[in-house]
Amino acid sequence: MEHKTAAAVNPLADKSPRLGPFEKVWQTEIDLADDTDGTDTYVRSAVQLIGGRIVATSKSGVQAYDARTGKPSWHYREPGREVDGIASTDGVLVAVSDPASDSEAVEKVRHLVGLEVSTGKLLWENSEQWYPPSDGVIRSGETGMAAGGIVVVRSRDDSDRIGVDVRTGDKRWTVHVADLAENCEPTEGTPGKGELVLVVLDCEEPAVASSPRRTVLAALDAENGKPRWIRSATSGSQVEFRNGVALFQGDRDAAPELIGPDGKRLGLPAGATDCMARPCQLFAAAGKAVLVFHDTRSKVPFATGVTTIDLGSGRTTQISFGGIREWVLAEGQLHTIDQLEPLSMLPLALTIRQVGGTVTQAPLPIGSRGPDARQRLLTVAGGRVFTLQRRDGGTATVASYAPKGPVREPIALGGVQPDEWPDPCALLDGVRTDPRTPKKTPSGRMAVGAAVIPWTTCEAMLPSSTPADVSVEWVGATEQIAADIVAGPTNPAYHRVDVPGADEAYRTSKRTFSTIMLRVGRVIVSVRVSEGDGAGNLAAKVAENLHRSGF
Repeated sequence: MEHKTAAAVNPLADKSPRLGPFEKVWQTEIDLADDTDGTDTYVRSAVQLIGGRIVATSKSGVQAYDARTGKPSWHYREPGREVDGIASTDGVLVAVSDPASDSEAVEKVRHLVGLEVSTGKLLWENSEQWYPPSDGVIRSGETGMAAGGIVVVRSRDDSDRIGVDVRTGDKRWTVHVADLAENCEPTEGTPGKGELVLVVLDCEEPAVASSPRRTVLAALDAENGKPRWIRSATSGSQVEFRNGVALFQGDRDAAPELIGPDGKRLGLPAGATDCMARPCQLFAAAGKAVLVFHDTRSKVPFATGVTTIDLGSGRTTQISFGGIREWVLAEGQLHTIDQLEPLSMLPLALTIRQVGGTVTQAPLPIGSRGPDARQRLLTVAGGRVFTLQRRDGGTATVASYAPKGPVREPIALGGVQPDEWPDPCALLDGVRTDPRTPKKTPSGRMAVGAAVIPWTTCEAMLPSSTPADVSVEWVGATEQIAADIVAGPTNPAYHRVDVPGADEAYRTSKRTFSTIMLRVGRVIVSVRVSEGDGAGNLAAKVAENLHRSGF
């Protein structure tokens, strides 16, 4: 066993960040190379925020990082064994392992451990023949198998579901599958107010071979294992379960169903007809259920619908908007990483959408071009934004972003005033132009949120009728924020070039136009020349003019 513990940390609160300007707080690389499934979905599910820790699970074990600093905190590994499943609740992570596939072990002895998430302390271990608990994290489509300090495991012969206390490893209750799945009939179960766990059980084989196999979804009281409600579904149904609320759909010909903690069906909007072609997202918190779905009834192409249901009164609100994104719920608001409007702007943005429909965007120090643009929103908590990106070679990059200093308007420009943006035509001062067309023409008026930038581009005709233009791509609140947005060293498509006066410069294109992106302090500028190597000379003049203007 390889086991290291750490000092305890407090969990991060369910808190959305104030809106910037954002800076990168930390970034760390996580090795997941021993996992053969290389999809982004798999990597995302193998890395999660639990309490105050970023917890990464791979076949070789569990590694935890401090969510506030990104530094490694504790780890747990069993050489010669592979993690087969994990689940977490009540500040405890339960992991199940088997002998590794290349192990010479004669008997397949299972090993279960309970690890305190804050410290990594080993709370208990046993070798019961219990099979993987799961909350959808490792190689399992089941959800909701851990809640209220209980994790549900399966007996070896699959005849029982067993509720195990995550803090002691003791068996708290046992439920016989036959009692729950008898005749595959739905029941209302018993009333209660405690937390629920969900189990998915196969019914008996259908009498007619061509008939679809049926399953039951049973919501059990985590404290005693008694069924709160049972529903029938088609085998293979897609199931989401969040804080007692279940969403499932048997096939594309059947409408999805949403079931509340009391077992009653919750109303879905007319446009929520398919959660299989494009998966729906379900959230449940603070007495409300939020469903994000592809709105098939909207006149807007690729529209997203959001329905919020008050679980007490049953009242619903609905909004619809263009674009399909993956969202995270924090402090009752939906968050995603998206292009900053207008789409030509260089940084990506944290987009926050309130359930009433109000949208706010704040730029992140992430460029929208190159590999960093593939960062996905892992979660939002403690006033911070956490992103995840898969890298080549089986690693994942996790980064944390937080606002720097007080909120500064305009939010959409990262707290930078429009008059802090340089005049693009002034950057061409002293540049020789073709005497037949000496005029420099400004263009590119930009409305970013409520802020307006009069001009972002200046076009000119250089000698020998050579078209060229200069575009101000972005002005960061700090030099470091601007450097993070450029992210030149991590972009294999960028080739570093020497431009006198520039802090960094990269040749980004040599096609019809030769293009150089350069950064001088907080300002990011692109220079394009239609032919030859004139972009380098023009970029040097732009850098000189930026310095002369005080940037």
